[in-house]
Amino acid sequence: MSKGLDEVSVPPVETPDPAASLRPVGPEDQGMATNHTHQFADALHALEDGGDLDAFLGVFADDVELYRPETQQQLDGASGARAFWEQYLATFDRIRSDFSRVVNGEVGVLEWTSTGRLAGGAPITYAGVSLLDFDEAGLVTRFATYFDTQAFGLERNAS
Repeated sequence: MSKGLDEVSVPPVETPDPAASLRPVGPEDQGMATNHTHQFADALHALEDGGDLDAFLGVFADDVELYRPETQQQLDGASGARAFWEQYLATFDRIRSDFSRVVNGEVGVLEWTSTGRLAGGAPITYAGVSLLDFDEAGLVTRFATYFDTQAFGLERNAS
């Protein structure tokens, strides 16, 4: 008696899910010590909650590059990082960034919505994405942020 094809046992072949490599990486996937994007997000929350700017600046490498394409602004080094974040803090009376997506990888990605009050008192909500490059020590070597500038223009015109 010969066996039919339906009687042969073949183990299933597992095909990797290409989307799995694009999903956000959470602390459960990697130790917090290596998840530099989450560490940056936590440091930014601490800064926005009234934290110490000097402590926050510790997440940046000495030769960091910071970009704001909407203003064609590029700042470099420790003094550039300080100027960038002093300007950020001076823009708001209070601000809180909520991260809808945090992706750790060769390039860290933060997708966020920030809500707060501008320095002049007007409420603001705006959204954007920030891209981060890290060195081997986990320090930010490049920070670029892209966001909806219309929210700022409308707030300024409304006052």
